[in-house]
Amino acid sequence: MGRYELREARRQAGQVRRWTRPFRIFAGTLLLLLALLVGWLPGPGFIPLALAGGFLLAGEVAWAARLLDRGEAAGRARLAAGAARRGSRRK
Repeated sequence: MGRYELREARRQAGQVRRWTRPFRIFAGTLLLLLALLVGWLPGPGFIPLALAGGFLLAGEVAWAARLLDRGEAAGRARLAAGAARRGSRRK
């Protein structure tokens, strides 16, 4: 079960307060916009803000959850490929 489906199941069971969804969507959008504003500044400010905003939105919006799941799968595949390359060099 993915991020969005888990959150939706909790919402259907009545375990999530009504005001949390609008707050999470607002906060996630605000963090993504802030990431775009500070992205041109030197330093790693863009990445943590964009990830935090994406995580907040992924719990509430299906398209953001799918995007985050695809990114996670791609990242895991790259890590596995890198580990396989490193393992073949050591032999």
